[in-house]
Amino acid sequence: SAYWPTNGLIYTKQSVGGVTQPATRLVDGNKLKAGLTVVSENPLYTQGDYNSVQKKPAAVICDAYNILSNSWDDGSSTLGINDRVASNTTINVSFITGNTTTGEDGNNYNGGLENLPRFLENWTNKSLKFRGSMVDLWESQQAKGKWSYGSYYTAPNRDWGFDTDLLDPNKLPPGTPMVNIVVKKQWVQLDGPPEPEED
Repeated sequence: SAYWPTNGLIYTKQSVGGVTQPATRLVDGNKLKAGLTVVSENPLYTQGDYNSVQKKPAAVICDAYNILSNSWDDGSSTLGINDRVASNTTINVSFITGNTTTGEDGNNYNGGLENLPRFLENWTNKSLKFRGSMVDLWESQQAKGKWSYGSYYTAPNRDWGFDTDLLDPNKLPPGTPMVNIVVKKQWVQLDGPPEPEED
C-alpha cells in the first residue's frame, strides 16, 4: 500500500539540476484514503479525476495549479493543441495558488479568475466539473508565463461551484488556514521595532 501521512499533509519541493521548471504531479487521485492537503513551492498538477469518489476534504497549495484531464498523455505534451484533446474531468479540491499579473494599462491580461487554474489541452466541448474553493493569494514565483488563449489550450465548459461542505469546520482540508473574524482595531506604520509600553 502507498504511504499516507497520518496528519494528512504532504509538502513537496523540487529543485533538480537541468530541469527548468520542476513541478509536482498528483495521479490516480480519484479516491483519496482520507483528507489530504498537498503543499508545494513549485507548480502542481492534478491529472485526471481528483477526489471524485467518496469525496474527502482536500486542498492543494502551490505556486501555480494546473489541471490535466483524464485524457492527458505525456507523449503528446509537446505536440500541437489538436493532439492534446481533453476529456470530461471532475475535481473536488480547494486550492490556494499564485497567479500572473494583469498590467495596470490592461496589457498582459492574465485571463481572470476563470483561468486561475491553468490548462494545457483542447477542452472544446468538454466539461470540467469543479467543486471546492479558489484562493489567489500571491503572484506566482515560478510559473510566470503570459496568458495566451488558443495556442496551448482552449477552455472547458465550466461546471464550477463552491463546495458547501467547507462551511463546516469539521470538513476543512488538513492544515488549511481558518479565519473566523477579522476586526480592524488600528493600523500603525512602524519605522523600527515597536516601543515598549509603559506600565
